Amino acid sequence: MTQQNSGGEIDLEAGIARRMDALVARKRAENEAAIARIATLDTGWKDINGDIDTDLKTGLDTARVEAQAMQDAMDRLTRNVCGGVDKNAFGLAGKVVDAKSEIGLPGLTVKVALGLESAAQSKEAETDNYGDFFFSFELDQAGQGRSKPTPLLIVVLFATDTVVYREQRSIAPKAGAVEHLALAVDCSGKLKAALEQGKQVAASVQGDAKLVEARAANFDAAYTTFKRLSETTLSQLRGLRQELSVAPPRVESARAATAGSVVTVATQTRLLGNSHARELHDLENVKKQCQIAEIKPDHRVYFRTEREAVAAGYDLCGNCFGKKKKSKTPPSTPPRAPTKRGRAAKSAQGKKRK
Repeated sequence: MTQQNSGGEIDLEAGIARRMDALVARKRAENEAAIARIATLDTGWKDINGDIDTDLKTGLDTARVEAQAMQDAMDRLTRNVCGGVDKNAFGLAGKVVDAKSEIGLPGLTVKVALGLESAAQSKEAETDNYGDFFFSFELDQAGQGRSKPTPLLIVVLFATDTVVYREQRSIAPKAGAVEHLALAVDCSGKLKAALEQGKQVAASVQGDAKLVEARAANFDAAYTTFKRLSETTLSQLRGLRQELSVAPPRVESARAATAGSVVTVATQTRLLGNSHARELHDLENVKKQCQIAEIKPDHRVYFRTEREAVAAGYDLCGNCFGKKKKSKTPPSTPPRAPTKRGRAAKSAQGKKRK
């Protein structure tokens, strides 16, 4: 439906303004609906990704525990790792290894005899897969407070009857302390089987250690990537929500929007047009006569170039641009079609001339 102004002419600006307002209102409603959906995603993000986060973190923790266990196993390939002894006891920890490769020898029998003052104590144990053994000796009350040289006899046997290592040394037992022994054996003859078993243990531990280390690194990378993806997605959602929350721009002048070559710019430029007076001002060369402050906000239209303003039907202000430049500009507006009153007056004038 068209609307006429007070002079009976069709008011195009009013119709365009109504349509622009309707478009802005529809866009605002669409933005509000999108914001509501984003808010739902933001709120439910923790629930949506909770299971994934829990599974990855559990897998990562497990992989780290396995990696630490494998590191302990790697340490045991080269040394005897024991947990200590009671404060009233003395510990003797050792490893039986091949003299050339230093690989631990499992399945050998180790016998020791410790000549304590109270009474000699003899003990026997079998080396484990790493070639390790451990003994604990109880010390009497008199011997707990002092450390004296004590004879120690060590014998290593294969198949319980073949002696492959024998040594006698002097040690000083001390309550709560552990003495570490390294026994190197020449693995010839029957001991080759024990050496082969030790090599298999070492190869298995080293291979497993690499796999566990890689698995822990993969879980760590996966969890780091997931957390980064989650944080990035949330940041993008919130950024989009903030952008949509900005109100759609309002058209300052419907008449300026209808001009074929007029470009309404969001930021102010030096070229300010008065859509009511159809006059262009240069804000860098304004004069008091320009009365810029008197231009209403809805009549202010900014242009990038003088050519755009002239093409839109604007005259250059004589005060800003000078009289000579103003005289070169074409007529600002085309002549309007005569109204009914004008046509009647023109007809009357013609009759009088006749």
